[in-house]
Amino acid sequence: MKIYDGLYITVAKCTFSWKGELRDTVALSIIEAAYMDIVEASKEALWLRGLVGMFGIIQDSVQVY
Repeated sequence: MKIYDGLYITVAKCTFSWKGELRDTVALSIIEAAYMDIVEASKEALWLRGLVGMFGIIQDSVQVY
C-alpha cells in the first residue's frame, strides 16, 4: 500500500513551504511512519532556518507538530 505524506511550514500564519509525495519506503508500524514524517519535517525546517539566516533573520527555535 502506498502512503501519501505531506507537510507545510508557516511563517506568521502564512504558508511558506509545502511538500507532498508518495512515500518510497515501507514502515512496519504507525510509530515508525510518524518518526519518518517528523524527521523529514525537521530537516525541511532546519534548511529553511538556515536560508532565512542568510537574510539576517535569526530564528532560535522551530516547533514541529
